[in-house]
Amino acid sequence: MSTLITADLQMFAAFGVNQALLDLARIERISDSEAREICKLVGPGDLAGVVFPYFIPANGDHAVYCRVRRDRPEIGEDGRPQRKYLAPPASAGLHPHPYFPPGAQKLIADATTPALLVESEKATLSLVAWSMRTGRKILPIGLGGCWGWSAVSGQKEVKGEKQDVRGLHPDLAGVCRDRKTYILLDANAATNPDVQKARQRLAAELRNIGAEVHVLDLPIVAGVNGPDDFIREQGDQALTDLFNDQKTGSAVLSEVELFLRRFIVMTDAQFVAVTLWTAHTHCIEICTYTPYLAVTSAEKQSAKSQLLHALRYLVRRP
Repeated sequence: MSTLITADLQMFAAFGVNQALLDLARIERISDSEAREICKLVGPGDLAGVVFPYFIPANGDHAVYCRVRRDRPEIGEDGRPQRKYLAPPASAGLHPHPYFPPGAQKLIADATTPALLVESEKATLSLVAWSMRTGRKILPIGLGGCWGWSAVSGQKEVKGEKQDVRGLHPDLAGVCRDRKTYILLDANAATNPDVQKARQRLAAELRNIGAEVHVLDLPIVAGVNGPDDFIREQGDQALTDLFNDQKTGSAVLSEVELFLRRFIVMTDAQFVAVTLWTAHTHCIEICTYTPYLAVTSAEKQSAKSQLLHALRYLVRRP
C-alpha cells in the first residue's frame, strides 16, 4: 500500500502523473529516520520527503540508488531552497545512476525510440505521462541534476597529481549510443553558465558515441523551472510544439544571418563570418581557440556600432 499522502498525490497530479504510474515507479514517502537508516542520507535538518528509487532496467527489481525530495529543505540567503534533493554519500557504497522510468527496458530495446534527457525524476515521470497521453513514443531519463550524466572514467596526471577524468555515465552510453537523443534541461540553462557548460559537455559526449543530438530550450515562463512545470503551466500541446518547432543548425544560422541583414550592409562573406562567430559564442567552453571579432571600417559613420548593437540580441552573454 502506498505511503504517499494526499498532498503528494495532488502535487504529482498537477504534473499529470497519476497514482498508477507512481505505484509502478514505487514512489514512497519516508520519515527522517527512514531517510537516514534506509537511504543512508546524512546532514542536518529534517530529511523526510518523497523517495525516488533508481532501478537499472536490465537488473530486475532491485533498487541500486535513490534520491529524496525533502519536504522542508533549508532556505538560503537568496530565499531559495538548499539541498532540496539529497542522495546517499559515496561513503555509503551506493553509486549514482541515471533514473530510468517504468517500462524503460522495452523502449531501450527499440532503437527507433528517441531518448529524452532531463534533470529530475519528477520531470521524468511527468514526461512518461505526457508520452502516454499524446502517443509520442519517447524514453525520458532523469540525470539527477545538470551534471548527473557524468561518471569517473579514469585518471590523468596534472602537475604531478592524479585527477579523476569524468565522461558519460556507462548506463547512459549504453542507451544513447547511435540513438536520437534530446537534451531538455531546466529553464535556467538560458542564464546559468554552469548549466550551459554541463549541457555543452553532455552534447559533445553524446556525439562522440554516435548519438544524433537535439538540444531543446524551455521558454522562460513564470512558474516554470523544469519540463514538468512547463506541462503544468502550458499544457501538453505546448510541449509537443517545443519538439515540433525545433530547427536544424543550418536553419538557425540562416535566421541569424537574415536578422543581421535587416540592419547592416556587408559583403556576403562578412555576413557568413559574423554569423558563425555569433554561434561560436554559445559553445566557447568546448573550443581550444577562439577568434576575436574585429569590427572596422574605412570610413566613419559606417554602422560599426549598429552591428555591435544588433549582435547584443544574438550572442551569448553580450
